[in-house]
Amino acid sequence: VQDLRSLVTCAFQQTRQNLLAHPVTHLPQGNPVDERLGTCLGRMDWVILLISLLNLERFRTTYGDVMADDALRVVGRMIRDTMLASGGTQDFLGHLNTKLFVLVTSPERYASLRENIGSRLEQSLEYFYPIKDRRQYARKGMSLGLRMDVLQPADGNFTTLEALKDALLDRSQETI
Repeated sequence: VQDLRSLVTCAFQQTRQNLLAHPVTHLPQGNPVDERLGTCLGRMDWVILLISLLNLERFRTTYGDVMADDALRVVGRMIRDTMLASGGTQDFLGHLNTKLFVLVTSPERYASLRENIGSRLEQSLEYFYPIKDRRQYARKGMSLGLRMDVLQPADGNFTTLEALKDALLDRSQETI
């Protein structure tokens, strides 16, 4: 009976963790993101880097769900790896929505993170396309793209989680 109880408890915990992670990138989404964003309220020592993957739906329509999910997965992994390689053990990376990554970091770290992530991703996005299509999509401006923006305490009066999330979504709409 004890073994069965342990198995059920472990299965429940695994299911709960899976619901709190994005199904493709396995990065936090939902409540864990809200909790981390909530720690920013009332403080001045944070910067949120917004990283948007542009034209993902067009890519999905052309190449299918598997290739689009692969692109999203690799982009998430590259952001995470760049963050960790730069010593970002206190940084947080998650999803605000499927195409919008949020990276919470310190004011001292954000400029170099932004530069490193941007250069690494911009060099890589064309490789998601079959060789025969790379030039065609680049000419038409339809290729996968990357947009980054930043939100910091000086950008508004963020007294509630809803106000902070609204500002993030508004900022991301400006960049998309």
